[in-house]
Amino acid sequence: MNNKKSSPPTRRRPTRALVAAAAVTFAPATAQSQLGSTVANPSARALVQASSAALPNGAVTMRSYVDAGGTTIHEYATRTGLVFAYTWDGPTSPNLRKLLGERFPTFQSHAVTTDAHARASLHAGRVAQSDFVVEAGGRMRAYVGRAWLPGAVPPGVSIDDLR
Repeated sequence: MNNKKSSPPTRRRPTRALVAAAAVTFAPATAQSQLGSTVANPSARALVQASSAALPNGAVTMRSYVDAGGTTIHEYATRTGLVFAYTWDGPTSPNLRKLLGERFPTFQSHAVTTDAHARASLHAGRVAQSDFVVEAGGRMRAYVGRAWLPGAVPPGVSIDDLR
């Protein structure tokens, strides 16, 4: 006969990695527009992470959200809903393919040709085309940047005012 005491089953705690993976997997997805498109209507789940505000002159609305890497992205749109600019600041670089949309291949090809300049200026880069401009830079865990359509910036709005 077995004289060992039977103990109740113990509940194991999930590891931190498992908890982090679940948080990323089940985090609310944000509806995201692209530069030059109209503002996507965020779902009710996306509104949990997103916030929006009208700038003082009323010509621009700003919607902010935090991406999966923890970077805060600000989306700027005209009264008609045209997304004309993005700014970002955070520990990771945002997914520029998603933000720039159809302009990404042009950005990518011009960013490669100016990569030597980026190395010389502490990882800061600028790609300026007639229809869009991207400025990005930073160092590990401190990335900043902005992208905009020069021809779509509303009158009375300065790109330098967008933070």
